[in-house]
Amino acid sequence: MITVLDASAAIKLALGQKEQETIAAVLKESDWVIVPSLYLYEVSNTLWKYYKSGYLELDNLKEVNVNCIRLTDEIVAANEIYEGAFNLACKMNSSAYDMAYLEVCLRKKAGLLTFDKRLKDSAKDLDIECC
Repeated sequence: MITVLDASAAIKLALGQKEQETIAAVLKESDWVIVPSLYLYEVSNTLWKYYKSGYLELDNLKEVNVNCIRLTDEIVAANEIYEGAFNLACKMNSSAYDMAYLEVCLRKKAGLLTFDKRLKDSAKDLDIECC
């Protein structure tokens, strides 16, 4: 099974949030875990917000960031998917950021691991399996 991992799921796992067991189980069953390159910035930005709010110390922040990157087997470059993500954004009336994940799913014939309801709904509309 090929899985596209979204940033919010990765952070939930890395921070040990309540969904961590579900996420870990899906990743364990996955043969390959893929992310669009924007995942790196989404993870970093979310962790920066945790740091800014005082939830994470800088040393912990860096460790969690690295752990989120280590969850992946492949990072798809933006220049490979931006056009498809843009077209999906227009078609699905959703952000190009979110559609980048779905474009990777479509190209790699992969399922999506996310807890974002709107992204899940868009995935289902495109017949993409959600984990």
